[in-house]
Amino acid sequence: RHFTPDGLTRLVAAIPALRARTRRIEFTTPVLASAPLGSHVPRIIDETDRLLLIGDAAGSPDPIVGDGLALALASTQDAASAIVSGHWREYQRRRLARGAKARRLGRLMLRLSQTERRASWVLRHLSAVVPRLLEFAVGQESSHHARP
Repeated sequence: RHFTPDGLTRLVAAIPALRARTRRIEFTTPVLASAPLGSHVPRIIDETDRLLLIGDAAGSPDPIVGDGLALALASTQDAASAIVSGHWREYQRRRLARGAKARRLGRLMLRLSQTERRASWVLRHLSAVVPRLLEFAVGQESSHHARP
């Protein structure tokens, strides 16, 4: 059984860090989703053709991870260093390692929340961990937008 609007609303309401931010959500269509949405590109350099992939062309994490922009920005720094130094394989190694971490986290999050029943179980039995992780994620997001 997959998520219903009521089930999704109940799950979000169970997480204090998200409750206030989502209390005015109104579902106007059925909850539709398809996952996974990320992409994996195993080879992102071609030294012969002097080709180096960056950004989404080099692969992207599932949006559930919320790390796509950070991965892209870190990768552009690595790519710039590789272009200047000529160490393209080091760029590929670092970029693929960064992407692998995001893919593992995405797979875990999708497995833990695949159905309403499973997500409810996770929230009940791992309640000490899930809210802290989500509050950290929400807190970190809001700190980027905070004004001095």
